[in-house]
Amino acid sequence: MSSKTRETSTVMVKVPDFTELLKEVTEVYRAENPEFVEGDLVLPLEYGYVETPVGVYYLDTEGCGCSDPVDSEHKMEFWLNKKTKSSVSIIPITGFRLSVGDLLLLPISREVPLHEFIRTFGRRLESNYQMWKDELETAVGV
Repeated sequence: MSSKTRETSTVMVKVPDFTELLKEVTEVYRAENPEFVEGDLVLPLEYGYVETPVGVYYLDTEGCGCSDPVDSEHKMEFWLNKKTKSSVSIIPITGFRLSVGDLLLLPISREVPLHEFIRTFGRRLESNYQMWKDELETAVGV
């Protein structure tokens, strides 16, 4: 399915800037794993969130995420891969957890409409997009 046929959405996704946090996590990981000398830790996908009257939803560019809003008692998990000059590992090697409060403190790198945030490529992504569009527009009250 082409992005030209995708229904647009008025829901805006905030994309946090994880740059400084990833530097900190990489340094801690290096200190705990002396064999990790080359490369950095990276998020293999881009993440974003939507603030609604019923809570904060977070998802990635593949349209994966929890269909319930996260709250102060639950933390979001982010998995990190090793990146070198020539490649990025397929399997995550570590991760970190953030509370909603911590996520909201991160600087925002950009805001983008939901239909542009979830990438387009095949039925699975289109299905994920439609699920998020319905869920978030209901939560936002559109």
